[in-house]
Amino acid sequence: MGGTRRFMGMIGLLIGGGALGLALAGQPSDHSSEVADALFIADLNEDSAESAPQQQVVNGWVARDLMEIQTRQLDDLSAAVDRTQWLLGGIALLLGVVALTTALDGRRDAATSTTVGLQTVATPPPLTEPATD
Repeated sequence: MGGTRRFMGMIGLLIGGGALGLALAGQPSDHSSEVADALFIADLNEDSAESAPQQQVVNGWVARDLMEIQTRQLDDLSAAVDRTQWLLGGIALLLGVVALTTALDGRRDAATSTTVGLQTVATPPPLTEPATD
């Protein structure tokens, strides 16, 4: 009975761990098209710039656009780190539950069996006296 309960518990923990992993999994964002767009617009603006001050303005716009993209990349990275920390915490919690239930099940098995030589024999339940009136 303890083995079946342990097996069902492990199945439940695997399902819970899988659900936790799927809930926290995230796809990394690809910002390469945004960078390409910003550089393309910069090239168009640079072609229309006729003087050094206009070129400086165009360069400032490009720098601003690229910094905005970098900020979004850092936000995505921070979210990925947070998901990883939550996933590792969930795995540690599930492993703790497995260790605790295994230890408790082992104690219960040890309390209900005795070892004779090299063979383990189950201890019968204690006899109770029938109730007398």
